[in-house]
Amino acid sequence: MLTLIELSELLTKSECDYEIIQHDKPILKTEDADEYFDSSKAAPVFIVKTEKGFYAMILSNQYNRIDFKKLALDLGFSKIKLAEKSDVLKVTGYEVGSIPLIGHDLPCLFDKVLLAFDYIYGGTGNKFHTLKIKPQEIIKLSSDVVEIENINRENHIQKATKGDLQEILTLQKAAFKPVSIQLNNPNIPPMLQSYEDMHSESEQNIILKYTINNTIVGSVRGRLDENNNCRIGKLIVHPQHQNKGIGKALMNEIEQYVNTCKKYILFTGLETPNTVYLYTKLGYKEVSNENSEGISMVIMEKINN
Repeated sequence: MLTLIELSELLTKSECDYEIIQHDKPILKTEDADEYFDSSKAAPVFIVKTEKGFYAMILSNQYNRIDFKKLALDLGFSKIKLAEKSDVLKVTGYEVGSIPLIGHDLPCLFDKVLLAFDYIYGGTGNKFHTLKIKPQEIIKLSSDVVEIENINRENHIQKATKGDLQEILTLQKAAFKPVSIQLNNPNIPPMLQSYEDMHSESEQNIILKYTINNTIVGSVRGRLDENNNCRIGKLIVHPQHQNKGIGKALMNEIEQYVNTCKKYILFTGLETPNTVYLYTKLGYKEVSNENSEGISMVIMEKINN
């Protein structure tokens, strides 16, 4: 077990980007967390047990939505379930609700959704302190870590199929409608794209979809060009689901799908500062401006290190 001082010393020695947040009362529910940080980025530690008696820790913000049947199947087990409270104390030394994000001998199953966040928040072993840390640091500090994805039985990022194209096209027009109104131009290219055009585009692009309860609420496209650069386009999120990290998650995922490129290139409208801000936070830099069909565009790039 790590004391709070030992945890801080370990993180400092490892040159981690972190902060330990003190609070006057234990954080027992979402309302408690919201007083100190963005609770959607909270990543509590779950201890699970397989039918063979193996234990592991899961780091995820998908509380109550983890698909344990799918997780067991993906990992080669017939059953995975949450460990009993007594077992949690026995294998970690900590009580449920206060388990620190690092410092365990257990295998760590790390939900890749967390990589979409700049920071995540979790336990320190002390119920009056919360750890704020970059998610990549957890992977760096964990000796036995497996990155897992699509563990949420409701929300998934997957490659789109031909059968998804019409739904994505409808979503595209819903997402770009506010932009067309802002520009007083109903004829911007995303609003005019036909199903046939989209079908042709799908032959050359990887198209990802983000689904909630089997409904597509986000999508992005990417392809390798002749210079081995990844061209990313049409990042879209339904207006009712914006500002929830979906666009960021899709961008991280498309970059992973095309991770052999030299650099990533995209363009966006200068009239949509929110998207420029998002891409800047993700490491993209403005390289040029151009005017396309009366719309001021900014070209942005990110080197693939």
